[in-house]
Amino acid sequence: MKNNMYSILHRVCSLQIKRLPMLQTLVDYHIAITIGFHQEAGSPLTLKRLLLLGLSSSATVQRRLNRLIALGVIRKDSNPSDGRMLELKVTPLGNRLFSKYLKLLERIAGDPDRPPPSEPAPENLSDMYLITMGPEIRACGTCSFWQGARELRSGVFNIVEDSEGICRERADRGINILQTLTPPSRQEHCGHWQLAEAGA
Repeated sequence: MKNNMYSILHRVCSLQIKRLPMLQTLVDYHIAITIGFHQEAGSPLTLKRLLLLGLSSSATVQRRLNRLIALGVIRKDSNPSDGRMLELKVTPLGNRLFSKYLKLLERIAGDPDRPPPSEPAPENLSDMYLITMGPEIRACGTCSFWQGARELRSGVFNIVEDSEGICRERADRGINILQTLTPPSRQEHCGHWQLAEAGA
């Protein structure tokens, strides 16, 4: 473990960047996790309670929170007992993204020497139903901007059929995170398709 400590931490960092691209700063991460923690405990945070936790300056927390709300990761719900009180909650989309991220972290923790989840080894993919696409099929799964479970072998892409990927081109333009999630076989022409290279 000591000899490959930073290798493991690097994989965790890379995994977060790829799987949770909406979290651009530590403040984003702390806001989302803290809101989810209190939501899970049955005591959702209000904006005032969130600010009192001192995660950062009030202005920064409000600015980063508003961004996460605009991306569809966090939402404001009315308190059932007092409609004037707004509670902060992680959206179903956010829950899904964090759930997938946590499962991949558990895989790394359980077997540090296992190949990175973002670049699965053949034996990892063989247990799933795959689709195969050649580079001539200009679908999301063969695009360099698409980030999901795939591997390139012998010039063709093996992709988990029911997987989703994040379109980095859309995410980098600040488009709602919901609109960046696409299945590998999506072939809607966007004009930004670029062939993914080996190891993508």
